[in-house]
Amino acid sequence: MTKDVLERGRERVQHLCAPCHSRVGDGQWLHPSRGFARKPPSFHDQRLQKAPLGYFYDVMSNGFGVMPDYASQISPQDRWKIVAYIRALQLSQNATKADIPAGQTVPSTPPRFRGQPGSGRNAFQRLIPKTLRTPLRNLRNTNERRHHSTSLI
Repeated sequence: MTKDVLERGRERVQHLCAPCHSRVGDGQWLHPSRGFARKPPSFHDQRLQKAPLGYFYDVMSNGFGVMPDYASQISPQDRWKIVAYIRALQLSQNATKADIPAGQTVPSTPPRFRGQPGSGRNAFQRLIPKTLRTPLRNLRNTNERRHHSTSLI
């Protein structure tokens, strides 16, 4: 297991799996709330924590329930990298104090700021072109507001 394997697995999970399973694998994300009969399982369910690694590979290859197969979209090598990342995600979300190396504190020491940290709003505002900064409340009428808000999408 290398850092590159986990990084590639994370990237593929974020792109392909997270829309249903979420970034932390709990099954609480966008697509399931859009009319599916069942929500996807959490990778952290005890059943899936005990599942052999090949189970995840098989589900990606052949589909399961409402989940389609991803054999044509994900190479076999990337499927195994996703499996490795899912297992690492399971371990990270279900760690106990016994899993923490001796001498390491959890939670880690928080970062130090000069003064009070801001909301980040001002920094974000600088990234938005001035032409897109017009607040909707400053627009004159409903049609102008509707046009402005849809032109940003």
